Amino acid sequence: MSLKRTSNAAGLPDRVVDTPCCWLCLEEGQDASGKPLCRNCSCRGTSGFAHLSCMIKYAENKSRQACERDDYDHVAHFFKICPNCNQDYQGDVAYALAKARVEFVEKREYTSNHEMYLDAMRDYLYALDFDEQDRPEGEGVYTKLLSIIEEVDEYQSLQDDRLAQCIAMTLQAVGDFRTFGPKENPEEAKKHFERAKHLYENIGDE
Repeated sequence: MSLKRTSNAAGLPDRVVDTPCCWLCLEEGQDASGKPLCRNCSCRGTSGFAHLSCMIKYAENKSRQACERDDYDHVAHFFKICPNCNQDYQGDVAYALAKARVEFVEKREYTSNHEMYLDAMRDYLYALDFDEQDRPEGEGVYTKLLSIIEEVDEYQSLQDDRLAQCIAMTLQAVGDFRTFGPKENPEEAKKHFERAKHLYENIGDE
């Protein structure tokens, strides 16, 4: 937050008002690419505003530090939750950060961590809100998720209960996509849901 003094018609100082600024770089207005400040969480007043580019950089830096500590569980946290209000990002901000999280996993070569990759891709699929008109990449994400599952299926030694649960959650997500997405296919969705149910039963998490 920054303080900005306004003047009255006589040119005399009138009052001090709060002007939103990026809580990360502390700059007001647009970022270098011309994009404005944004906020889509539970912050109120002038708190919580940031440039999307700054938010992505912050999430990437924090996630890289977590990975260096082998703390992979917290990577999602930095891309999903506002550190100021501790609430999930929503709407376009959630979508942009979910996409950035997938790019982070892929460019940092963490794709061999199947749980981390599936979690990122699954959240990305849900962040699309199954809106094929404005966010047409849903089919590509759907196909990629199934290909990751197939890769894990080829190497049963990779699977443990935790990864099996992650796969079950992913199968629920792709089932939802085929149920509510632009290319509805109830039979295909049913197969995904049935396999998810089977995995949950195997690990005792019904």
